[in-house]
Amino acid sequence: MPYSSWRVTTQEIDDVISQRRRRSDLTVWNGQVCYLENLGSGGQSVLVRHGDVVAEVISTTGVASSLNGYGSPCWAPIDSNRAVILRADGGGVDLIDAHGAILRNVELPAALAAGYLRRRRDGFVVLVDYGPEIGRALLHYELSGTLAEIYRTRNLMGDVVISEDAETVAWLEWSSDSMPWESARLAISSFASSLDPRFVNSGDTAASQPTFVG
Repeated sequence: MPYSSWRVTTQEIDDVISQRRRRSDLTVWNGQVCYLENLGSGGQSVLVRHGDVVAEVISTTGVASSLNGYGSPCWAPIDSNRAVILRADGGGVDLIDAHGAILRNVELPAALAAGYLRRRRDGFVVLVDYGPEIGRALLHYELSGTLAEIYRTRNLMGDVVISEDAETVAWLEWSSDSMPWESARLAISSFASSLDPRFVNSGDTAASQPTFVG
């Protein structure tokens, strides 16, 4: 979207400064800027589409708030007519249309938390946290109806990203006695039914926000 097409009012600037409106997960969908706006209660957000005149709330089902998950993405467009949102009530992932109507609910296995919802072709990948005794896992869902675990580790995980061609996935792992800004390992794997990651660093240094380029 061209920079000149943004319309920011003085009131919007005042709202951002005063933090009355907390926004995250900004993405262009169908040529319009969409984002999550935190409701400030219960870790919930609404999905908003910002048009030329007004901001239209697309979904009010209670989307999980990225602000409560270290910036973990909680929604992702699938195509021009469909998107997926991570429900704040623990009810799994909703597939919605461009008007916010729920097309399907995908129940996730019982977990302490979920996040890093990423599109992969006609489906999505999501990170779930089962707790320290069981570990963390990446789940892959195809809209044909198949949900499968493709990776699990006892380490902590985050910053899950998928390449533009959907053939490679990367993420960070770190031990429970440290934080990723202290020490973390970058894992990269070709996409498969069972991921076989290659760790590209020793984990002795900090790592953050892996990104595919080119």
